[in-house]
Amino acid sequence: MKSYERLSTTIPNPPTLNGAQTLLLGTTYQWACISTGGNPSPIMTLRIGNSQFSTGITQTSVLQSDKTYTVTSTLSWAPSISKNGQTLYCDVKHQETRGNNLQTVSLQLTVNVLSGVPAVTTPTTDYKVNVGDPLTMTCTVTAHPQHTIVYWKYIEGGSSTNVNIGGRFSGSSVSSPSLILSNVQLSDQGRYVCYATNSVGTGHSTNVELAVTGNVPDVAITQPSQGSSGQAITIQCSYISNPEASHVKWSKGNQGITVDDYKYVGGSLSNPSLTITNLADSDQGPYRCSVVNSVGQGDSPYVTISVDTSTAPSYIRIVPACVVVNEGESFTLTCEADGDPVPTYNWYHNDVIIHEGAILTITNSLWTEHDGLILCKATKT
Repeated sequence: MKSYERLSTTIPNPPTLNGAQTLLLGTTYQWACISTGGNPSPIMTLRIGNSQFSTGITQTSVLQSDKTYTVTSTLSWAPSISKNGQTLYCDVKHQETRGNNLQTVSLQLTVNVLSGVPAVTTPTTDYKVNVGDPLTMTCTVTAHPQHTIVYWKYIEGGSSTNVNIGGRFSGSSVSSPSLILSNVQLSDQGRYVCYATNSVGTGHSTNVELAVTGNVPDVAITQPSQGSSGQAITIQCSYISNPEASHVKWSKGNQGITVDDYKYVGGSLSNPSLTITNLADSDQGPYRCSVVNSVGQGDSPYVTISVDTSTAPSYIRIVPACVVVNEGESFTLTCEADGDPVPTYNWYHNDVIIHEGAILTITNSLWTEHDGLILCKATKT
């Protein structure tokens, strides 16, 4: 028969908290809180004021030969200057023997900062953006004494100039040292450095490289076929744009065209082609499609529109309409028709062409050759 040993409940000894109290800003330290003699194993937490640590802690609980537990919590932490003068607490809770009464031990902390020029850092040193994009070039400053001035410089070749804050540029202040660009342009490409000044001197970051991509739109246009008076014609236009295009423009020669969706249709980002309705002679000439983005304007080559303004004959007649002659006599027939330009004329006898031109003259008429129906056909040139 097996026997079981009953473990007795014991109150933990008062905890101990070991570690540095005078600290240097930016340095990571370790503290160890130890609780012994408790059974069962107590619960241990570390806190600053009322803020409990949830990261940076490792904890062990070891059952000793006397059937009690040794609990050790180790904290690794780099305190900020805001923690100067605050207290680090270690709380031990043993519900079985003390209920909700905590065993607490504490250390008061002093955080010191070495005096010197500001420490200026830029976490990202290479930026690649498109023209027109917004951009924040991050800069952080740590300083004691407190810095009073922040500024950025733009470096080109061997010279540098201060970045003027205003317009597209903002930030670059003590409270917001990062440099913010609302609308990056090709001219912004280059090298930047963040500076901060306190009473000791001026510190600066490493170089920050800004690369800007983008070009004016690439615009293509298609030469249309000849248009006819009164009809419509479409000039096809397409484009590739990086950054995104803002609008499309059309011009005839050096004169801009107003797209009114009546005479002129299209000319938009979704439909850059131009349709000209009700073609007239005045619509003839060179046309060009242009597309604009934040870099500039891209232009297509010119294409020339020609308009066929000729009109087909609307009436035709032969003068005289009827002629009676004796064999061997001569006679003349004239074909009259309208049209612009003047149409061409062809004469037919028994469906066989016998003459070209508006006037038909037959000399020495023969019954066997000329008797019957003679037709005139007027054709648009």
